[in-house]
Amino acid sequence: PDYMMTQPNVYFTPAEVTSQDSVFTVNVILTNIGKAIDTTFIVEVRRTYPDGITIADSVRFMKATYYKDTIKFKFPVNVMKGIGMNNFTVSINTQISELCKTNNSATVSLLIKSNDITPIYPYEYAVVPSTNVTLKASTGDPFAPARNYIFEIDTTDAFNSPVKMSH
Repeated sequence: PDYMMTQPNVYFTPAEVTSQDSVFTVNVILTNIGKAIDTTFIVEVRRTYPDGITIADSVRFMKATYYKDTIKFKFPVNVMKGIGMNNFTVSINTQISELCKTNNSATVSLLIKSNDITPIYPYEYAVVPSTNVTLKASTGDPFAPARNYIFEIDTTDAFNSPVKMSH
């Protein structure tokens, strides 16, 4: 047997993932270019978040591929950590003697975009000693088309006081 995977054989559904999605799927096409045998092996997907933290998010024991199979792994978007460039390393871990084991792993990248904006100035709950304030924010997707946003300013964190302003 000789199991292999390549970068083009790892793809995502949906193809474009945003912060509005709750989950996405990593699809892995595994191919056996050698002898078909009855055994099992482990397929592992390691996710590296934009902050550099790597987690073995999904491990599956599966029946060995005779020729070609597609395995699907579901992942949460994780809006707190996952927005930005995520790297996924898919590995086949076998105890089987193969012709070549260097083709048992592939790494692919997925940019998870955010449709949100992040306030930059003034920061959250800031006290600004001026009545003339320029509000600044940054988009999570610098390539997004121009959009209008509503900024709200209030003296309470519940945004329910009579002096609340929206622009």
